[in-house]
Formats: sequence, structure tokens, C-alpha cells
Amino acid sequence: MQPLAAHRALVLLQSGAAAVHAAGFQAQPEPCGAAPVSLPSGSSGGVVLGQPELVFVGGTSTGSCDDFDLPDAPARAWRDGQGVVHLAASWATSRFGHGPSLGSVKHNCSVVFNSTMSGKNSLYADHEWILAPYIFEDNSTVMGLAHQEYHGFEHKNCTFCKAGHPTPGCVTPGGRNEVTHCWMVALTSTISTDGGFSFRHTAPPPGHLVANAPYPYDPNHSEFGYGDPSGVFKHRTDGFYYMAAASRTPHLGVMAGTVLMRTKTLADWKSWRCWNGSHFSVQFADPYAEPGPDPSMLRQHVCRPVPALAGTILSIKYSVHFNACTRPLGQCATYPPMLPSRRQHF
Repeated sequence: MQPLAAHRALVLLQSGAAAVHAAGFQAQPEPCGAAPVSLPSGSSGGVVLGQPELVFVGGTSTGSCDDFDLPDAPARAWRDGQGVVHLAASWATSRFGHGPSLGSVKHNCSVVFNSTMSGKNSLYADHEWILAPYIFEDNSTVMGLAHQEYHGFEHKNCTFCKAGHPTPGCVTPGGRNEVTHCWMVALTSTISTDGGFSFRHTAPPPGHLVANAPYPYDPNHSEFGYGDPSGVFKHRTDGFYYMAAASRTPHLGVMAGTVLMRTKTLADWKSWRCWNGSHFSVQFADPYAEPGPDPSMLRQHVCRPVPALAGTILSIKYSVHFNACTRPLGQCATYPPMLPSRRQHF
């Protein structure tokens, strides 16, 4: 997701609190009657107690399984029906930590999910990071929503730099310096039926596709699409599951910003609908499908960013103290009350 560094560390805080920004939740058409959190604009609503605990140092360090075994995603954790806690924070080759408690998880070299690394952009199955796991009531089935990146620069399918764009990154066509210029981002779906020890695609690609821009890959454009999902959280009264995602850069009808989507049926990965500015009515359309979406109607398949959700929101947690969903350790909007996802219970 980011250019690789030699070392990356996963650090857990013994006790942490969230920072909450006193702003209205603009995208929620049906407020639940929660009182807004009264905090000065931009102020922190909590403090970190205790010392950070180093869990895993990746990359070329001792203890990593290979050079690409590094924490390249926000940490997510859940407990399965056998009492095992799973800690996910991995690269596109997913290796998780497991243990009897969050404080005792150990990094494991077993590959939980291996990206397909397909050079066929229409499959949406190149590099995939499992970023938003959610465990079902049976305590063994985990839906893992993934951030997918098609890397055109790795598949000799990138003309951005060759087209003469005056960008500092365009020094070495086809090399690492093109890393931010030829991406197509999307959200895909994986599933585990053993509590989180192994994941697979919910359907053969591209049937696992969840959310994407309605435009095909452009080898002469920088990164675009919907990705970087927050954790999945459930609304306290309407029963919908919600998720924030990042819209990378403007491209044709796609606007940059943070978008919000929801579904009533989490097991149906095709049922997610995105916010269009007034309703959750945007249905995602695969531009490679046969027949494809009507070219004159493509803007109907584009999400509208939510102004209150500024920045990339990689994590949303439910706070019992604030009776609100918060963005940990950063500014965020004030949300109506949500049910915490069961993966947050320890």
C-alpha cells in the first residue's frame, strides 16, 4: 500500500482512547438520537495509558518470515469460537498473529491468504490486503474485506511517465519511482470458515469484487478507485453494516475523499451500496462485465465523498464512554451510536 521500507513495526498500546472531533455526521439520513460529543474542535478526547508493546518488526529484521513479511495494514483483532485471538496486520501475503489473548499473540509464518498477483486488471486480483475482517455469530466464519491494488507498473502496463508528465516520481519508467502512478484500487472479498487461520476468495475473480470505480484501468493516470476500508461496524438501530473507504484521486467522474457505504446483508458482498450525497443508493458496476454498464449512466455508479469524514479513515471503533463511533488517535466526525463489531470484544 505504501512504498516498502526496510523495517516496519507493529505496536500495541496497553490502553488507548480515541480523539473525537465535534462535527456532524453528514451522511447519516436517519439519526439515532444520540447527543453530540461536546469537545473543543480539534481537541483530543483521551490519553494513552501505559507503555507501547512491540509485537512484530517486519521487513529484513530478525523474526520476519521473509523480506516482504511486514505490517502494512492497520491492526485488526477478533476471537474465534475456540478462544483463539487472531491479529491481522500484514502485507499482501497475509500472515497473522495468534494466541490466547491480545497481549500474547505471536506472529506466525503460515500464509493465511496469498494474493493472486494477476496481471489481468479485469480480475481485480493483483495485490490484496485483508483490512476489514468481521466475525459472524457462529464464531468460525470471518468475512474479510480486502484492499486490492492492480499495479500496472509491475505488469509492464504503465505509460504515465512515458507520456511526459512533469512528476518527480517519473524518473525511472517501469521502476519503483512509478509506484504511485499506475494503480487501480478496489475492494474485494475473502472468507474464512476456520475462525481466521485461512482465507480464500468468496468467488473466483472477478466474482469477489465488492466496490470499484466504474471506469477501466488507465495506464496513463495515477492511482484511482475505492480502497483502504475502515473496520466494519453495525448501526445500533437500523441494523445496517457500515464501512468508510478512501477514494484515491479524481479520475473522470470519481471524486477524491472519504466515502461511506453500507449493507444489510454482510454475507452478500455484492449488496454494498454507497452514499450519493443524499441516499445510500450507489450500486457498483464492473466496467469489464459483459454487458457492461451504460456509458451514459456511469456517474450513477460513483460515490460522493462525505465532507465530515476528512482524511483516510483506516479504523473506526465504538466507544462506550462516548456512546459514539470514533476514529482512534486522530480527528473524525461524531457518529450516531453504533454497535461494536464482535471482533472488538476480548
